[in-house]
Order: sequence, then structure tokens, then C-alpha cells
Amino acid sequence: PTGNVWTQTQMLISPETFIGDTFASCVGISGDNIVIGATSHDPDPKNKTRGAAYIFGSRSGSAQAE
Repeated sequence: PTGNVWTQTQMLISPETFIGDTFASCVGISGDNIVIGATSHDPDPKNKTRGAAYIFGSRSGSAQAE
């Protein structure tokens, strides 16, 4: 944050995106790590039974998907 104003410094995007995968439907943060869930992550739009979790960690000042 700069003073009382927050600014976007990094955009976290899914390494694999499917329509309706609900990326970022749940988020967990611990230290320099963020876990982002996609609760309906499934390439078959009629079968949304699988989910995915993506772990992002800070390395050298930039976010990296793990």
C-alpha cells in the first residue's frame, strides 16, 4: 500500500483456464504464499466434479505459480 491507497502490483492468473472453473472462489494466504482454488476446474463443462488448487509464492519480488 502507498499511504491509505492500495495499488495492484501483480495479477495472479490460472495457468490453465476453463470456462466456469471458478478460479479464486477460495483463497488462502500464509506469509509469502497464496493458495487459490478453482472449485469447478474441469475441461468438460457438463461435468464440474473436479477442483484444482494453485500455489503462488514470491520469488525475487514477483509471483510464481508452483
